[in-house]
Parts: sequence; C-alpha cells; structure tokens
Amino acid sequence: MKGKKLCVALAGVFSVAACFGAFGLLRNVQKRVLSGNADAYLFENGYSDSLIAGMSGLTKRLLYEENAVFERASTMREGEEVVPGIFLQSELPGFSHVLIVSDCTTEKNYPKKILTYCWNWTGDQAADDESVELVWSGGFIALPETALFEIHGVGQIDINRSHSVPGYDPPYVEYENGTFLVERGNDAITSYSPGLGVGHRFAINDGLTFTRTYASGACNTYAIDPNNYSGCFSITLIKYSEREETNFAFATYTHGVKRTMESFSVAAKGTL
Repeated sequence: MKGKKLCVALAGVFSVAACFGAFGLLRNVQKRVLSGNADAYLFENGYSDSLIAGMSGLTKRLLYEENAVFERASTMREGEEVVPGIFLQSELPGFSHVLIVSDCTTEKNYPKKILTYCWNWTGDQAADDESVELVWSGGFIALPETALFEIHGVGQIDINRSHSVPGYDPPYVEYENGTFLVERGNDAITSYSPGLGVGHRFAINDGLTFTRTYASGACNTYAIDPNNYSGCFSITLIKYSEREETNFAFATYTHGVKRTMESFSVAAKGTL
C-alpha cells in the first residue's frame, strides 16, 4: 500500500506526515506582545484565527506561558517532497492537519522552539488505532517533560452520565466544546529517540468524555464522536550550540497502526 511505502521509506516510523525544512536558527529574538488572555496573546503574536481555533485549551496555554511567537505553519499535498527524495504518496480523506513552529528564544538563551501538530479527523472510520510523531534534525534536543497531548472537540450530551442535585437540574445543552483527554510529559510519549523524535500512540473510542459542572454542583457529561474529533501534540526543543545549520522537522499521523493494508499517508512541509 502507498502508506506502507512511505512508512518504510522513513525508517519504519510513519504512515502520515507533516514536514518542515530549514530551521530558522539565527538568534533574532522577536518582539512579544503581552496580553492577559491566551487567545488574544496568540493572535497578537502572529497566530492566525484558524490556527488558534484548531488548538485545544492547554496547547494555547502552553504557548502563552512560554511567550511563544509564531514562526511558520504548513501542510502538504499529494506528490510533494516530504524529505529529499521521499514524496507524499497519498492523502487521508476527511483529515486536515498543520504543523506549527513557534519561537521561544530569549536574548540569553540558545535557540528554543515548540513544535505543535494539530489535526482534525472527520473520516467515516473510527480513529481507533492511531499514532502521531514529531521528528527533527540539526542538533536540537527535546525536553520530554514538556510533551503535551490533547484530544478535543465537540461532545454530545450523555444523559445517563449527567447528574442533577436536589432542586436543580443542569441546563440541557446537547453539544459542547471541550477537552476529552490530556497527557503530559512521559505519559504523552510512547516512543522517544533523543535528538531525533518523539511519538505517541492512542485510540479514540466513545468512552472519552468531559464534564461541565455548574455552581449548584449539577453537571452534564459529554461524549466524544470517534468519527469527528481534533487533537494536538507538542514538544519543546532547544539547541545548545551557536553553530548555524540547515535543519528540518516533520510530523506524522498514522491511521491503522496494526492494520497495514489500511494505513494512509498525509504530510505538511515548510521551513522551521
């Protein structure tokens, strides 16, 4: 299958990819506009409305707290070159994604970047055997404790798992946006190659929920639609070197990790 070909070509790691080339490593510290609100801060520091809308809450908070500045974002189409000599073989229907590069370098620090991979799944298949990876080159070192993995999106109310309190019923709101799953640090890393990449394997099922609790103590529980969800995976990189060199980074999403014949390949590429 095409997805399998890309997986083999990229050292057996990937079936779906998003890629960046040429890290911008000159220590040109960009001006950061301060704001008390994460969304407003990100917008004022170069992130578009569509990028902000595609991020989950804690991912936005991570960039905000790190005083990140938008550097670039990109996706790829079928036939584009992922890395020299390797081309994207196929696309995944109902899937959109973007790899975002943020700069967190300060005047006293070595180059520091945050890679954030965001995706949206609206396929006709449940995302029940998935994997995401972030890979880079050029002497950057990952800080594993900064890894952040989130699953978010629109949930539908589950009456059987919602709760009233005496004298008060929670309002009936059929659909709500929220975060279904958060994993941090080592819990967000299934595979790790120092100086090369990190990955996380996961499954989406209808058991994932989030809860809205009201002042009375009553709450509504919302369940995920496994065929319609979004996710974000982030890692912070730092380079302990003054040497300027060309680098690349890319991210991958694999659908059907065990089901070789059903794997797909999608990619995003640009400069980092």
